[in-house]
Amino acid sequence: MIIDDKLGLNAHLEERMARLREAVVCEWTETVNTPSAQTRFKHFINSDKRDPNVQMVPEREQHRPATPYERIPVTLVEDNA
Repeated sequence: MIIDDKLGLNAHLEERMARLREAVVCEWTETVNTPSAQTRFKHFINSDKRDPNVQMVPEREQHRPATPYERIPVTLVEDNA
């Protein structure tokens, strides 16, 4: 905390903080607003299918990946028709 700013540090620090705030970019906002960047968050790069081994569970009105103990056993059946 600077009480008596004899050296003019306060203005210098405020200027540096302003430049820092201008330079910071939220990576999640950029990804949400850029469709080409969203492709990095797919389960498989060459398919729109989801990974059946990744299960989600609700927590605090959101979803998160299930821990090994929370997962429900899934039997994969392929349809070769």
